[in-house]
Amino acid sequence: MVSGHLLAEMAPTADNLIVTGRGRLVADTTVEQLRRTCGTRVLVRVDDSGLLRTALKALGGRGMTGTGLGR
Repeated sequence: MVSGHLLAEMAPTADNLIVTGRGRLVADTTVEQLRRTCGTRVLVRVDDSGLLRTALKALGGRGMTGTGLGR
């Protein structure tokens, strides 16, 4: 068993992934199935969307949409 938070780090070494969130099982799947299911989008909820927008732009973020981000 290996613990990690980056799929790119886990993919070369893991056959099966168990994903947890807030102490609950989110997924028990293979790396490929997770990639197909989740794609490349990430949902982020924050109190200060302006701060998130600034941080993402500084890191080269693209495709930002949603309240306060896509405007």
